[in-house]
Amino acid sequence: MASNFNDIVKQGYVKIRSRKLGIFRRCWLVFKKASSKGPRRLEKFPDEKAAYFRNFHKVNHAFLRFNVYLMPTPNLDIYGECTMQITHENIYLWDIHNAKVKLVMWPLSSLRRYGRDSTWFTFESGRMCDTGEGLFTFQTREGEMIYQKVHSATLAIAEQHERLMMEMEQKARSISLPRSAYWHHITRQNSVGEIYSLQGKFLLNTCHDY
Repeated sequence: MASNFNDIVKQGYVKIRSRKLGIFRRCWLVFKKASSKGPRRLEKFPDEKAAYFRNFHKVNHAFLRFNVYLMPTPNLDIYGECTMQITHENIYLWDIHNAKVKLVMWPLSSLRRYGRDSTWFTFESGRMCDTGEGLFTFQTREGEMIYQKVHSATLAIAEQHERLMMEMEQKARSISLPRSAYWHHITRQNSVGEIYSLQGKFLLNTCHDY
């Protein structure tokens, strides 16, 4: 499911050590050449599917940020007050004192579930996230608004995925095998049958010898 864009030079899976978490996580790297879309660059994704289904747009830092308090969790060595940002594809946590310092990121496509009430927002991450599997809880007065933004973004991702899958299925149905490929398949079937037939004769001859 490789991305089909003409500015891609090379792409593939690599293992990268997280400086904050101290663990190795597999991710999908895409090296792009300079083009009208931007300079030469290296982009990182949680997996190949995320690279394929996204629109390759930069994170828009104009997205609204919410003040939250991250409760302690064994998956992270950080907790406390920070800001949360929900984009079309990810959930970001930013340092409360320096808005340019990113603490951690979770792809929306890797969330297993999420919920809220009047003072909390909670989600469960999957194993493909940098933090691995885990439950993360945030104390906030804006739990409902955060939930609605996450929910609408995940629905949009699901709808985009469904549309692309339908397009891929339609393209696959429209492709017909050449006659040579069909006859090659038939020939292989016959050759396998002949092998089994020869094996049977060999076994019978062996039994007669004894």
